[in-house]
Amino acid sequence: MDKTIRIILADDDEFYVNTLAKNFNHEPDMEVITIASDGATAMAAAAAHLADVILLDVDMPGIDGPSAAKAIQRINPKLPIIILTSFKHPNALDSCLKLGLSGFLTKDTLPQQLAEQIRLALTGQIVLGPTPTKIITASYLASKQGRDKFPEFATAVDNLPPRLRQVFEDVILAYNNKEIAERQGLSEVTVRGYVKDLMAATHMHSRGKLILTAAKAGYVHDGK
Repeated sequence: MDKTIRIILADDDEFYVNTLAKNFNHEPDMEVITIASDGATAMAAAAAHLADVILLDVDMPGIDGPSAAKAIQRINPKLPIIILTSFKHPNALDSCLKLGLSGFLTKDTLPQQLAEQIRLALTGQIVLGPTPTKIITASYLASKQGRDKFPEFATAVDNLPPRLRQVFEDVILAYNNKEIAERQGLSEVTVRGYVKDLMAATHMHSRGKLILTAAKAGYVHDGK
């Protein structure tokens, strides 16, 4: 990506957010242009700054993350919003999902991985970490929604050849290509080819959409 990605960070954990900002500012294509410590400040920053993406914590003083995200969508509807949180309150994820945000990642994600996820989100993909994926799955299984709601997807997955099914199992747990290659003893080039074939076989246009659909269809489980 040629241009610098301008980032707003909104989190009331001063040590965490400053550490994250330092890491992002060391990326060749990223710059943190402002840091907000509460929802109201995050909303003001979204209105005042020409940012490319905002990372927003769920638990902030005053206006919480989901409420701030909803307001930011009105203020700046084209601004991608990624929720970055510990997800201590799973119900907050449901509120965020309904808003159609760009991503849901957890604070235990390494800064370099967060940077990669931001780049993916800016291509239009939905980015999901393992914890949000499992929360989505548990929610849909608890409400008795699953494969019956996604029959074409379920048929496509159940008919995957063994190698693609193994890659599918790792992709839906939010492993990246390098991690999948290490887990399965493959080259990254081979994994990229398998992921491309997997997308075609399941009729998915992005990795995030595949993960979200797999979660809703009940394919993601804690034991994997």
